[in-house]
Amino acid sequence: MNEATITLIRHGETAGQSSVRLYGATDVPLSTLGFAQADATALHFATKPVDALISSPLRRSHAFAESMQRRHPNSPEITVVEAFREVDFGAWEGWTIEEVRARDPEGYAGWQAEKHEFTYPGGGSHRPTFTATIRDAVPTVFEPDGAARAPHVVAVLHKGVIKVVLAALLRSEHTLSAPVDLASVHVLKGRAGAWKAVASNLTSHLPQALHIPDIPT
Repeated sequence: MNEATITLIRHGETAGQSSVRLYGATDVPLSTLGFAQADATALHFATKPVDALISSPLRRSHAFAESMQRRHPNSPEITVVEAFREVDFGAWEGWTIEEVRARDPEGYAGWQAEKHEFTYPGGGSHRPTFTATIRDAVPTVFEPDGAARAPHVVAVLHKGVIKVVLAALLRSEHTLSAPVDLASVHVLKGRAGAWKAVASNLTSHLPQALHIPDIPT
């Protein structure tokens, strides 16, 4: 059986500055910079076959995937996966980490202490809801009927979603603390139940002016 490839891409910068602000459930659009990142990423994949194209239902993800689609005249329709929504930061939506620390010091301290067990005030929790929802969807989306979905699947997703998808496919929790830059590329090769990471957080396809490093969360 030939190896298949899964490419996970984080969407680009948004009008609300997702490079520095906590936007999860808020459906912010891509900014001008974000569309430029999408175009640069699409150009990188222009000569590579794309057999399946996936996005979350949020428009920053879907618009980025549409840029990929425009570069591939024969590319498949975009499959929207509801389960791949970003986590809901609740009352912190749109805040910077510095603003969280200043406005809600008690909540910030709990977040730092509990990390992936934390429930955002008025929002979602990583475990069990957010993480479990994504993990439950991964086999159906990427490994239907116990086999790789297609020779090359490209999924444009969100930072938190990418971390959980990688953890599920690689069967490792280490990815939950790994950096995921805006418009970064993460590549897995293998087959259902046996994936290996061959590239992580690649941004070499982006001109330096379009590269925005990840902020730890």
